[in-house]
Amino acid sequence: MFFKRKKRPVPELIRPSAVLLIECPGKRLYASPEDTPAAKAFFSLLGSEPLSVSLSREGALAVGALQKPLPADGACAAAKPGDLVLCGDGRLALCLEACGGPFTRLARIGSEKTDALLASLAGGETPVRFSLEWSE
Repeated sequence: MFFKRKKRPVPELIRPSAVLLIECPGKRLYASPEDTPAAKAFFSLLGSEPLSVSLSREGALAVGALQKPLPADGACAAAKPGDLVLCGDGRLALCLEACGGPFTRLARIGSEKTDALLASLAGGETPVRFSLEWSE
């Protein structure tokens, strides 16, 4: 006697996604990546190890130097608070206030967290650590 087996549903593949973790003194902030060549290059830098950058406040931005240049397209004419951008001169910047300029957006911090970002970067030079966290 033979029994028919019921077909089991095939499990759906779960693809892990990367989220950018930004760590300032006393703060952990998460940012969603943009879909640009510069953002992909930045995230590939973080694939092997975290990146530490000293950011200094310059007007509406907290700016720091990168050791490796990233491809910039300057497609973003304005930045909002919480944007992680690549400036026209190749420096990495966190936008603290709305501002204009040629920017390449790399990632965006949720708007509810920008006050925490402003407070932690208000002083002089601030060490900031960028790394990836993977989720399913």
